[in-house]
Amino acid sequence: MNNFSFFTKVVGVTFNRSQKYIRNLSSGDILKIEREPHNPYDSNAIAVKDIDGNMLGHLSRELAEKLAPRIDAGEKVYAIVGSVTGGGSNNYGLNIKIEIY
Repeated sequence: MNNFSFFTKVVGVTFNRSQKYIRNLSSGDILKIEREPHNPYDSNAIAVKDIDGNMLGHLSRELAEKLAPRIDAGEKVYAIVGSVTGGGSNNYGLNIKIEIY
């Protein structure tokens, strides 16, 4: 198992009051990555939450399909805020850096 990192967007950022929490994030903030094997829409689902456990969104279905088995096998996955986009009259978006150990 190799250590590596990459950047990705968080999806579903307009649901579950996520906008309220995303607007308060800053580049470099630590986030939580949490598997949701019982998610009714996708058994590979991986949630992205802030440090207080507030839901921000999910990793894309395609990315979750690749990462879920690795997380389930015990690999450690971390996320850091890369940037918060949008705002004003637009919804906020969230770009993150994923690190896998």
